[in-house]
Amino acid sequence: MRELTKSECRQLGTPWGEVQGGREVAPGIIKVHTAGHGGHVLDEAAQLAVRVAVPGSTPWTGTLRYLEEDCDWALLALARPDLFPADCVAEISLHRNSYKCIPATFWEDPLGVAFIASGEAWRASVAGHWQPMASFSMHGGSTSLRRVGDGARGVVAGTDCYYERLISPARFAELGGRIEEPALV
Repeated sequence: MRELTKSECRQLGTPWGEVQGGREVAPGIIKVHTAGHGGHVLDEAAQLAVRVAVPGSTPWTGTLRYLEEDCDWALLALARPDLFPADCVAEISLHRNSYKCIPATFWEDPLGVAFIASGEAWRASVAGHWQPMASFSMHGGSTSLRRVGDGARGVVAGTDCYYERLISPARFAELGGRIEEPALV
């Protein structure tokens, strides 16, 4: 929606330190970054939305006001999937046991079951596409990728494609991509 001013950033306190930059992504939801970390700062209405969507959730900070960027963001994505790319939301259901902030019972509730189904449907719809995983700038640069569906690892020379959400098999070939590790499944 809008970038925060320096004055607004200084007024925000976070458990991660001084806010260096922030952006309002929806009413009552601010994405912030600090020197070492970041996450989302939620107002009371946004906290309530998370509490209703994922009852019993326990974020790293101990409060739903601050959702750190490594794991707790998943709580916000479950409450407000419209704020995140489809691949990010789908990955939550795939790696659901990794998100300790989400109670295991959530995945048995109707909303959790629906998220699992939508995650599986998304993965099926993009099977064979490549997701950029890391970019390396040494010696001309390269981008490491993972194939959706079977986990094969590939690499593309150069780092231009790193910010693409998904790369089709045709684009992978066009970029001169090569498979470095075969399918894992």
